Amino acid sequence: MPIEIKGLVCPQCGGTDVEMLNEGRGLCRMCGAQFAVHKYSPATAVNTEEPEVNTYRILPEHSKADFLRKVWIGLNEADAPAELFACDFGEIAEVEYNAVMQTADVEGSYTVSIGYDRQEQYLDTETYWEREGDRNVKKERTVTRYRTVTDWQAQSGTTGMRSADCVDNDLADSFDGSLFKKSFVACSHDSVMPVSASEAVEVTPEAYDMLRKYHELNLNVHLLLQLPGDHNKDLSLRLTKQDTVATTVYRAAEYRTSVCFDGKEYVRHAFPFGAMEIGGDEMENRNSLEANLRRIKAQEEPEIWKRMKLFSLLSIGLLALSILVNCFVHVTALVVICFVLAVCLFIFHRIKSRLVSAAVRREIENELQRFTEQYHSMRLEMLNRKLASLGLEPVTAVEGGA
Repeated sequence: MPIEIKGLVCPQCGGTDVEMLNEGRGLCRMCGAQFAVHKYSPATAVNTEEPEVNTYRILPEHSKADFLRKVWIGLNEADAPAELFACDFGEIAEVEYNAVMQTADVEGSYTVSIGYDRQEQYLDTETYWEREGDRNVKKERTVTRYRTVTDWQAQSGTTGMRSADCVDNDLADSFDGSLFKKSFVACSHDSVMPVSASEAVEVTPEAYDMLRKYHELNLNVHLLLQLPGDHNKDLSLRLTKQDTVATTVYRAAEYRTSVCFDGKEYVRHAFPFGAMEIGGDEMENRNSLEANLRRIKAQEEPEIWKRMKLFSLLSIGLLALSILVNCFVHVTALVVICFVLAVCLFIFHRIKSRLVSAAVRREIENELQRFTEQYHSMRLEMLNRKLASLGLEPVTAVEGGA
């Protein structure tokens, strides 16, 4: 639904350059007047009546062995610590959830300050040196510069969208709504079965309230993506209408397991249907591929200095010698010879430095590529050893690469 935008006008001077001080007051940047802002309020209130709710059960499409195999593949892709592959996950539990999915047409009214950037010209002074006779004289001159200025304008209007979201009926903290939606999208229709009347689930008021908050949050994100201008601030959005299209409860089990590593318990979980994406805690790997590549890359500058050290010191010494000769020896020919030698050595040093730097960089790039290939090969071999120990099918380089 397109956004309806209404510009606010100052009641004192008629100016439109208005900034929102808070949700209910505006400030005119033209004359400095403050005035009350009344938000748009349509006659239709948020509809609290909910249509009939159907309950379905989603049957598992993947076994627990498939889940465990994908857990280990996911850990390898995430570059988990190599020491973890010596550990074992505990028993895979099935956690039952009643996921409430709701689709609704929502509308809201809002006020916001929109910022538009423009380039403003201004005069400034700069210093410069000018030769006068036998000396340089410091002077000042006027120059034209540009700076970015933001003009703020208060706006109000309405916006709407079709929103879809889900929550656990009991608002369990362990329920991952995003993970459920990703798995549900690719779920087979044959896996979704209607339940008997005795298994039907009544949606709790708390679940309805949370869904309403999610719809408002989705509308807020939708509005932010649609707002004009370069910046915005003081956004205030109020849900004014919610027409529920459908509310459905899906009874589904989630596979959940954990492993204790380095004194901390890490959980892995997934809904065994559709794409079965794996969720869980992140693991820090201090010896990861990225960390090793950074260490190899950090050797570039020390290696260049190591190869150029003797030549650089010789160049500096000869330059210092030419300065001393120039200061204390008044033999013109000797001074010229030392100066020419120093200049030649300096030029040769620059050329050699570039050649050495290029050679070192090529060696580092080759080392990075070689290490990356060896690392991936080592990780794949380690993963397949782990899968074999669990009686699971090994993976290919494409499926299990880090």
